[in-house]
Amino acid sequence: MPSSSRWCARDDHGRNAPFKMPLSLDLGAEVVLPVTGRSRARFGFSQYAARRPGAEKSGTQPHPYAMDAATSSLKASIPLKTMKCLVINLDRSQDRLAHMTGEFIRMGVAFERVAAIDARDRPDLSRMPLRVKRLSPLRLTNAEIACLLSHRACWAIVAARDDAYGAIFEDDAVFSAKAGALLADAGWIPAAADIVKLETFFKKTTIARKRVSAGHGFSLSRLYRSHIGAAGYIISRQAARDLIAATEDIGIPVDHVIFNPGLATSSGKTIYQLVPALCTQDQFLGDKAVGLPSLLNQERSDQWAASGMPKKRKKTGANRIKTEFNRLAAQIADFCRFRQEKIIPFDYRGERIRPPHTQRRENAL
Repeated sequence: MPSSSRWCARDDHGRNAPFKMPLSLDLGAEVVLPVTGRSRARFGFSQYAARRPGAEKSGTQPHPYAMDAATSSLKASIPLKTMKCLVINLDRSQDRLAHMTGEFIRMGVAFERVAAIDARDRPDLSRMPLRVKRLSPLRLTNAEIACLLSHRACWAIVAARDDAYGAIFEDDAVFSAKAGALLADAGWIPAAADIVKLETFFKKTTIARKRVSAGHGFSLSRLYRSHIGAAGYIISRQAARDLIAATEDIGIPVDHVIFNPGLATSSGKTIYQLVPALCTQDQFLGDKAVGLPSLLNQERSDQWAASGMPKKRKKTGANRIKTEFNRLAAQIADFCRFRQEKIIPFDYRGERIRPPHTQRRENAL
């Protein structure tokens, strides 16, 4: 902006014509600074007159952009709703850190690395008492305990800061092309939201039919059924405090702690699902994958194999009938409550990613 207290514009004959501006400013247009740690001010301009002397006599219309800077005061009426992005990363996983650094550079958003707790360095985790009733007959693996404690460390960071929300990501996340626009500013998040799930695990879940626009082609719907995965989510400062208190005793995987409405840790929370998803885990990209396999799956598989227990129990005929009846009853109830069962989609590099089981079925044909 010129340092002079006067602006100049061209008159009808192409000559420079200085203007003074008797105006009133109602600050409302949005300015986003594309820099790390970006800030925004909202400026809006009400109708104003900026007339050249004698304009009324000549019938010349007021110039819409001319103004006297000395008589105007630009004030930020609505500050940027900042939101820090935290990335959980093991010290030994430098390849994953490089991947996430590249993703955030592409999005034009800054992030903070949070050193993950490494189960390899914590043999004591196998002796940690798990007092919470478990969802599985097997104890949490050391890697699952370390994962929960790493997320808990992020919750503590969010809870201690002044920002209303913080975004938390695991280091195997891949992002939609439009992700940067939503991560740069938390202004699109509903005021009542405790948690916003940003990822998809390509499993059926239940969301509200009613959608709230988040801008840039995304929308938000209330999440009403378990949707596992904790590779990307936004959490409010108060919800972070609540989850810290709720996980003093552990025994449940972190994704169930956050995104299973059937559990006390999340049943009282207002949780939204972003549609389409902002991110997903690299393992779901198939031939487009970067090559970042889950670090938890192998240990889980080894634990199941060592236990000698089948991963899935065979259902009797009566149990199958009961399961089908419950499923139909749930569908009817969801329909009456304006809810829908849905696999949350994800767009990657201009292409809609299909659910893994669908890809396998198509490849078998």
